[in-house]
Amino acid sequence: TITRTYTATDECGNSTTETQVVTIVDTTAPWVEAADDVTVECPEEAPAPASESGDNCNEVTVAVSEEVNDEDPCNVVITRTYTPTDACGNVGESDVQMIYIIDTTAPVFDEYAPEIEMPCDNISEEVTVTATDNCNDFEITYEDVYVSGNCAGNIIRTYTATDICGNSSEAVQIIQLIDETAPEFTEFPEDVTVECSDEIPTADDVESDYMDNCTDVDVDLSSVMVPGDCPQNYSMEYTWTLTDECDNSSSMTWTVTVQDTTAPWLEVAGDVTIECDEEVPAAAYDAGDNCGEVTVTIDEVEAGDSCESTITRTYTATDECGNSSSATQVVTIVDTTAPWVEAAADLTIECDEEVPAPASESGDNCNEVTVDVSVEVNDEDPCNVIMTRTYVPTDACGNVGETDVQMIYIIDTTAPVFDEYAPEIEMPCDDISETVTVTATDNCNEFEITFEDVYVSGSCAGNIIRTYTATDICGNSSE
Repeated sequence: TITRTYTATDECGNSTTETQVVTIVDTTAPWVEAADDVTVECPEEAPAPASESGDNCNEVTVAVSEEVNDEDPCNVVITRTYTPTDACGNVGESDVQMIYIIDTTAPVFDEYAPEIEMPCDNISEEVTVTATDNCNDFEITYEDVYVSGNCAGNIIRTYTATDICGNSSEAVQIIQLIDETAPEFTEFPEDVTVECSDEIPTADDVESDYMDNCTDVDVDLSSVMVPGDCPQNYSMEYTWTLTDECDNSSSMTWTVTVQDTTAPWLEVAGDVTIECDEEVPAAAYDAGDNCGEVTVTIDEVEAGDSCESTITRTYTATDECGNSSSATQVVTIVDTTAPWVEAAADLTIECDEEVPAPASESGDNCNEVTVDVSVEVNDEDPCNVIMTRTYVPTDACGNVGETDVQMIYIIDTTAPVFDEYAPEIEMPCDDISETVTVTATDNCNEFEITFEDVYVSGSCAGNIIRTYTATDICGNSSE
């Protein structure tokens, strides 16, 4: 709007005011003209939206909308609608541009090797060439034709690249088949080992089979004998060599090992037990082998003591290939014979005599003898004591012999003996002592001194003849 205010003033300063409003509007729609219709090969070749537009007064904004019909990817139609709008919101008539996308171009193969090598038994089914297409997805397929050539042959591989619209192109590649794999056995005997005494197999006994990855095979057989470490040990090596048409070869060897692993047989004398004073029996054996000669060695080991010892004889039979068998004989030497003893003779002694020490004679077949002496004393009658000595012989091995007995009779036949005494003594006539005034000794036992008095004349008061009797418990007496 433009608002005009008019003021009229006279010379005396009186005025009058009036207002005029001028309103300016834009109600005229803008116009637009779309770019021309166009046909292209690929979607990315479609041009950017383009148009011309105008308005009577203001700037124009053109909105572009697209409708894509891609049901047929080989014939896509894009409809672009251009709609003009001026700054005042007046919308003009729309205009349409048609874009037609049509794919008529075949894929193009990238640079590739015209000849390649490939193992004859591992022909790759992978596509080894690449291509590009201007617009759409495509697929590369191939067909192989086998032709003669080197030892394993060649393949002519024709690749066809076809896009989804049916546009296609071809590329040819020669595949040279390479055979670097040697033939191999599919059935081959395992090595065998036989004893020298068995039936020995030969190459005629072999069943085998083989195959090659690509070509025919030639078979060659050779053999060699390898000596062993003894006359009976050796091996036969049969070698089959397989060669295919590309000169690849492989070999396998079947080895028949002849050996002597059987130990000789050996029989020896049985174990025996003897007394220590018996003669040790001589070694005795018998031996033989399945293939060769036998040597027998005897090793003796002594162990133990004089009571029980062993002689362990180890017999070893060894053949020419070192196979051996052993057997053992044990000779056990024992001392089971009891010793003997002869005691000293019986004797009778006085009780005051010294009892003689134990004495005996003894012996054994092999070992030293220890004689144990036990004493039993019967002293119920002290006047006739009986000592029984029992001699028991035992040798160093614990064998106990028959006992022998020595009897010692200890008797008392000796009377007590008076000690020196006064043959005459004085005593008051009115106080005659009853005390024994003499002493005695006995060789062994207790004794008693008694006396008897006899009054006789003599001095003024008279005399007494006092007779002492010393009697031991065995009845031996003296006066």
